[in-house]
Amino acid sequence: MYDLTGSLRPFYAKFLADLDLPLQPETFESDVLVKAVLEFAATTGVPHHPKSRSYGALMLGTSYADNCLPYHDLEVKVFVAIYTWLAILCDDAPEAGTVPALESFQQLWLEGKEQPTIILRAFADQLRLTYKLYHPLVANLIVSSSLNFVTAIAIGDRQGIQRKLVHPSRGGDGFCWYMRARDGDGEAYAWLGYPKSQFPNLDTPIEAMEDMSRCFDLVNDVLSFYKEVANGETDTYIHKQAAYAKCGLYVALKKTAQDVIGCTRRIRAVLKGKGIYERSWLLYIAGYIQWHTTVERYKLYEVGVESL
Repeated sequence: MYDLTGSLRPFYAKFLADLDLPLQPETFESDVLVKAVLEFAATTGVPHHPKSRSYGALMLGTSYADNCLPYHDLEVKVFVAIYTWLAILCDDAPEAGTVPALESFQQLWLEGKEQPTIILRAFADQLRLTYKLYHPLVANLIVSSSLNFVTAIAIGDRQGIQRKLVHPSRGGDGFCWYMRARDGDGEAYAWLGYPKSQFPNLDTPIEAMEDMSRCFDLVNDVLSFYKEVANGETDTYIHKQAAYAKCGLYVALKKTAQDVIGCTRRIRAVLKGKGIYERSWLLYIAGYIQWHTTVERYKLYEVGVESL
C-alpha cells in the first residue's frame, strides 16, 4: 500500500528548509483579536453558531490574521479576518447551490444593488471597507482580485470547465495558472498586508507583487496537497498541472514547490534593506506557513509537520 505520509514527510522537511525563512512567526494580543472579530461578525448578519461550518471558517480567518499580520493595527487584522471568513463561505457556493448568485455579484456590486444572499451582502460591504484602510490604488487591486475570485468560483463550477481536467486540450497548459491566479485570490492577500496607516508608499513593495501573489497561491497548493490527496480531491492546481503536463502528481508538486522557492528569493531581493516593508513580509510569509502547518484544516500533523 502506498505510504502517502512517509513519502511526503521528507518532501515537506526539504521544502521548509529551502524556504530558509530568517524570522520565526509571532502573534500579538490574540485574545483581543478574537473578541474584536466576534463583535464585528455579529454586525454582518451572517450566521456563525459555535460548531457550525461558518464559525469554523470565522476562526480560520481569525487565526490567519493573528499569524500573518501580528503587528498590524487591530482594525486591519479584524478586516482581514472577516474578509477571509466571507471568502471561505463564498468558496462554498457550489456545495451550497448558490453559484448563480456569484455570477451576478460583480454586476450588482458595481450597480450598488443588493446582493441575493446574506453572505454576498456581507462580502460586498467588506469590499467597500477596503477603501477606508488602504490607499485607493491598493484598494482597487484588492477589490479587482476579489471580484475575479468570485467570478472564478462560478467559472470553475461549469461542467465544461470541469471536463477539461479529464480531457485537457493540447497547448492549454497556461489555463491552470489562469484559473489559479483568480480563484486563489493571491493578489488581494499580497496587498492586504500593506494598509495605508502603516505602509503609505505602495511603490516600495510593488515590484515584488507578482511573486507575492503567486507565492500565496502556490504555498497553499503545496501545503494543501496532503489533505487533498488524503480526501480524494482532484480539482486542484497540482492535479491540473499534472494532467496538462502529462506527468505524475509528485513531479507537479515538486515543480510547484520550486516555483515557490524562486518567488520567495526574488521577493526578499526586492525588499532587502527596506525597513518595515521587509520585516512585515518576512513575518507575513513565516506566519502564513505556520498557519498552514498548525490549523486542523490541512492535517499536516499527520505527516509530522507541526510548526516551523
